[in-house]
Amino acid sequence: MKLTVRDLFDIPIMKNFRLVAGEKGLNRPVMLTETLDFEFTKGISMPRSTLFTGKSLILTSLLFAKDDPCQILEAVKGLFALDVSCMAYKKVIYHSLPQEVIDFADEKGFPILVCDMLLQIFIFLIHPF
Repeated sequence: MKLTVRDLFDIPIMKNFRLVAGEKGLNRPVMLTETLDFEFTKGISMPRSTLFTGKSLILTSLLFAKDDPCQILEAVKGLFALDVSCMAYKKVIYHSLPQEVIDFADEKGFPILVCDMLLQIFIFLIHPF
């Protein structure tokens, strides 16, 4: 069975997520879940092509951009270039995203979801669907 970003909203644990950008990409396939922690932090050099798997749902708290919101746009661009299906973030550090991130995601059809719940939901989602 092919799971899409749109289908994620039918999963009970996803009831506390909502779409904030990238509605045109709701039909993108999702095959696995990964976490974004430090990978886009300034000063950490990693080969971008091996960071994340295409067709994945990326979960993040946006901690890597705590001191520099400009890093969020760079990360979203990088995830899109790696053919990631969508990104979901917790409202821990950022309660909303910079407008340029929303604009990029909308233009490219890269869904971004937000969750208000605690860490337990993210831990649950790391297990395969």
